[in-house]
Order: sequence, then structure tokens, then C-alpha cells
Amino acid sequence: MGTISCSFIITVVLEIVIHCSYVETNEEEGSRCLKECLKSILKFERSFTFQFENFEKICEKLESAALCNQKCSPPNQYRFYHYTTFYRLHCIDFYEELENQLNCLKKASPDVDKICNERCTFNNDKPSNNGNQIKIHCKTLECSLICYYKAFTSACPETSNTLLRLSTRQIHDMRLFTRSDSPLKMETECRQLHDENKMKQKMLEAWT
Repeated sequence: MGTISCSFIITVVLEIVIHCSYVETNEEEGSRCLKECLKSILKFERSFTFQFENFEKICEKLESAALCNQKCSPPNQYRFYHYTTFYRLHCIDFYEELENQLNCLKKASPDVDKICNERCTFNNDKPSNNGNQIKIHCKTLECSLICYYKAFTSACPETSNTLLRLSTRQIHDMRLFTRSDSPLKMETECRQLHDENKMKQKMLEAWT
């Protein structure tokens, strides 16, 4: 019996959810360029404690990786943009807002990581069944999005608006990188992750 944890809810989990693990499966020359540029990012510890305690360092690494990726092929530049969504949103789109709220987020993150890892870790009774594994990853991701939002906003109420918009953008960007017909073919656990309004409502209900 295997277990799937919610550690670092966006980067790897989204890759599995939408079947886009380019970095691991594509062995073309262009993919080697992408792997090289992602090397430093792939070494990051997958926790919000690490993310917020090393916020500036991570953003600097992302900038260097993005410069490296400019020499890769256009398809791999696109994949880089997708793969680094979590970091891009934190370090570019929401950088100033998060920087202003960083002290509270940094202080709260160890407890938040502990709570959500315990709450959103599920047993996989059929580890060899790929379909079942995908369903559990989707269940884990949904639980994690809601748990992290609730836990962080409870500890740092001033972050509620920023984190809600950031989480919604993560869901939105996930849809952008998914074929338009893909959600229709997904299991229910995965399909509802692509519904921004439903996920937003669930996060708000969890906070109130």
C-alpha cells in the first residue's frame, strides 16, 4: 500500500494530473536543454516552509533558470513556463503582495505544512493502477489547495485576498495547459479541479 502526500501541491502533482511530465519522459535534444535549465529548481524542497524561508533565493534561481531557458526551443520554453507556474506566480505576479505579507507566512508555514500533510495524505490501495494513482493525486491536490488556503488565512487573515487570487490563478493556468477536451475525459476527482468557480467557492467556504 502506498501513500500520496500533499507536499508541494503544485509543481509535480499538476504534471501528473494533466499528463504533461515532459521533463521526465521526453529525451530529445531540446528536452535536455529544458532539464539543464530546471536543474536548480528541481532541487528545491517541496514545502511552503522552504518556499517562504527562501523566498528571495528561489525567485533569483527562477530568474536565472528563465534566462537559461531562452536558449531552448520554443516548445520547451512553453513547457518551462508551464512547469514553473507555482514559482512564477509567487515570484512575479504576486511578488510584491507576498513580500509585504512574508513575515507572517514564514512564521505560519511549518505548522501549516504539518497540518495539511497530515490531513491530505491518502493511502493508495492500488499503487500499480495508474488511473487510481491519478485519482488520488487529484484528491490530494484539491484537499491541499483548500487546506493550505484555510490554514494560512487563519494564521494570517490579511493574506486571504492574495492567496485566494493566487490559488485561482493556479487553477486557471492549469486549464490553459490542458487540452480543451481533457477535463471531459477525467475522473470526477480531477475534473472538478478545472472548475475555477467551484474551487473558489470551496476555498471561501473553508475560510468562513
